[in-house]
Amino acid sequence: MGSVETSDAIKKIGDNHKLHIDQLGQLSKEVGLVILGFTRPHLFYIRLVHTLNVSEETAGLIAKEVDEAIFSKINDYLKNPQATPLDLEPADQPPKENSDYYDQKMKVLFESNSDVARREKEKNNDDIPPLSQTKNIKDPYREIPD
Repeated sequence: MGSVETSDAIKKIGDNHKLHIDQLGQLSKEVGLVILGFTRPHLFYIRLVHTLNVSEETAGLIAKEVDEAIFSKINDYLKNPQATPLDLEPADQPPKENSDYYDQKMKVLFESNSDVARREKEKNNDDIPPLSQTKNIKDPYREIPD
């Protein structure tokens, strides 16, 4: 469940319970804290009472709706990550002719130094002087003052 779906669900819950915009922000923050693991799920209801300044009954209803709309979908996805959530479209598959795209990109990481030097020579960068020419140039910031 992406952040857009989470935001839409929180807005819908806020509209159902006639929460103000500042309360929606606090509700979103509390939901995020539970998702990230900073707040224990059993304390979510109590924190809603204090942060939203609502009755325990209203906080219980809000917590139940959040659980059904957000937390249960996340829980289902974590139990079976290969399954595509119903509300998400499947990701575009890479073209079959580029099936070794990953191998092409990863090959650069495991090249030896001689391969890197050969590739640099092939680039033929004329604007960068060779290292042997740059050794004799004095750096004015590293010179010893008189």
